[in-house]
Amino acid sequence: MNIEQKRSLGILNTLSYQVATVARSHRKRAEDLLNEIGLHTGQEMTLLALWDGGELSQSELAARLGVQKATVTVALRSMEREGLVSREKDPDDQRVTRVRATPKFLALGEGVRNAWARLDSETTAGLSAEEQKVFGDLLAKVAANLQED
Repeated sequence: MNIEQKRSLGILNTLSYQVATVARSHRKRAEDLLNEIGLHTGQEMTLLALWDGGELSQSELAARLGVQKATVTVALRSMEREGLVSREKDPDDQRVTRVRATPKFLALGEGVRNAWARLDSETTAGLSAEEQKVFGDLLAKVAANLQED
């Protein structure tokens, strides 16, 4: 569908189109900032989940990240090759694989915090403190509307 067809359908004037455009730009900027510290988008979420949860099964990690188990398996394979995580079979249940962040991965925590702080700053540039609060409140409401039951 070309831009004229989208315009004729009124898609370009919808809030959903604007949200999608902002989300795409935000994700691209996050990717750029995370690449500077040697991570890819999504890996920082794995770091946060493992940081908070210590050691998790792959199923628990998938649930925390809100993604399919197969998606986690593929991502972890790459992260394991990079020395960011270690995986081993649960000694009590060989069907379960436990995932742990390596010291190398945990050491990236400060860089992740700085990248996200910079992303927040860039995202809200030109907004007053009050506008930022309202924006955050509105985003929380929109996210709640889109949560699966």
